Amino acid sequence: MSHHKRRDYFRLCGQSIGLAACLAALAGCGGGGGASDTAAPASAPSAVVVPGPAVVQAGADADAAAGHFAQLNAVRAQMGLRALRWNGALAGAAQAHADYLALNQAAGHEEEVGRPGFTGCYIADRARAFGYGGALVQETKAGGQPFTFAQGQTRMRELLLAPLHRLQLLAPEYDDAGVGMAAAGGPLVTNLGSSGARITLSQRRWMYPFDGMEGIAPSFMPGSEVGLADDLPSTTGTPLTLSGFTFSMLVYSEVALFEVQSGEQVALITRVRAGETSGALIFFPAQPLKPLTRYVWRITASVDRQVASSSATFTTGA
Repeated sequence: MSHHKRRDYFRLCGQSIGLAACLAALAGCGGGGGASDTAAPASAPSAVVVPGPAVVQAGADADAAAGHFAQLNAVRAQMGLRALRWNGALAGAAQAHADYLALNQAAGHEEEVGRPGFTGCYIADRARAFGYGGALVQETKAGGQPFTFAQGQTRMRELLLAPLHRLQLLAPEYDDAGVGMAAAGGPLVTNLGSSGARITLSQRRWMYPFDGMEGIAPSFMPGSEVGLADDLPSTTGTPLTLSGFTFSMLVYSEVALFEVQSGEQVALITRVRAGETSGALIFFPAQPLKPLTRYVWRITASVDRQVASSSATFTTGA
C-alpha cells in the first residue's frame, strides 16, 4: 500500500496512528450499531477449527436475520449498488460467530482458541473454515434483541447511521453475504464477501443520505462508534458520506447542507479539509437536524480524479 493510501486511512479514522491500529479502530464496537471489521484477505493466517453444527435458530430468530439482510439489499438497490447474493458459507461463519458471542458472553470480532464455539480467530479464518473462497471478507455486528423480520430491518437501518459501518456495508466490491443470529434474540452478525466477479456499475460515487431518502434519523452519537475522533460533539446530525470503491481516492472542494424550506445552511464538521485526499468523506452536521424536515446536501468532489458536483435531497424522520 502506498504512502498516500496510508494517509487516506489515517484521515478516515481521524487519528494520527499507524495503519494496523487504524484498521483495528475501524473494527471497534459501536453502542448504537454494533461493530465491524475492515475488509481482510480471506487467506489471512491464524488458528482455525473446522466448524461443527451451529446452534439451531428459532423461527423468529431466522426472521430477524432475513430482515437484516433484506434491508441492506433494499438500501443498496436504492443507491444503484448491486444486490448481495445469499452465501451459505458466509452465513455459516456468521452464525457460528453469533453463537460464540452468546456462549461466551463476549463482544467484538475476535475469538479465543479453546473457548466454547471457537471456529477461527478472525473473520477471514472463519469464512475460510466454512469454505468461502472470495478474495475479501468483512464482518459487522448489531446488538440488541431483535426477533422479528421488522426488528431485523430496524437494526440494519440503525447500523447504517454509523458512518464507518455504512461505508463497509455499502462498499460496491461486495456481492456475497450471509447473516447469523444466536438463538433467543442474540447479536446479528453479517459477513460480506467479494467473489472477484467483474463489477459493472453506472456510477463510481455514492452519497448517503441518498436522493429521495425518507425517514433519516435527525441525530447521531459519534461516541457510539469506535474509530471516530474523540473530539466530536456528543450528539450531531446523522453523518453525510461520499464514497467510491474501497480503495478510491477522494478530494472535495465544496460541501454544503441546507434546510430546503428556509434555505438555512447547516454547519458541518469534517476530519478532512478541502483539497486533501481521503479514502472516503464523512461530514457531521454540527447540531441534530430538525425532525420531519427536508434537507439538501451538495458536494463538488473528485473521485479517482473524476470531478463532479452531486446533490441529494432527503427528509428526516420523527
